[in-house]
Amino acid sequence: MGEMEGRLFHLGTYPGALHLPNTRSTVVGDIYEILDQELIPWLDLYEGISPRDEYFRDVIPITVEGIIIPCWSYLLRQVKSNYTLIPSGDWLVSQSLLG
Repeated sequence: MGEMEGRLFHLGTYPGALHLPNTRSTVVGDIYEILDQELIPWLDLYEGISPRDEYFRDVIPITVEGIIIPCWSYLLRQVKSNYTLIPSGDWLVSQSLLG
């Protein structure tokens, strides 16, 4: 489990995160080590990475047990008016509150 500075939004059936350095809000999530780098293009396709899509991939600092490590993350390009902020920054917690 890791944490980044930013905000998490509910986009309907899935979440989207903005990386906002030097903010007090955080986003929490799982971290996976990808041993086969050939999986990266498949993950990009799955996440919808292209100049016109809502996500992009970037390396950002993630805090894990007090240690900051650089991690690839899929992030929102922009926030749209129909996105709802998830104040806890935790997608799983927000889903458990819904029912």
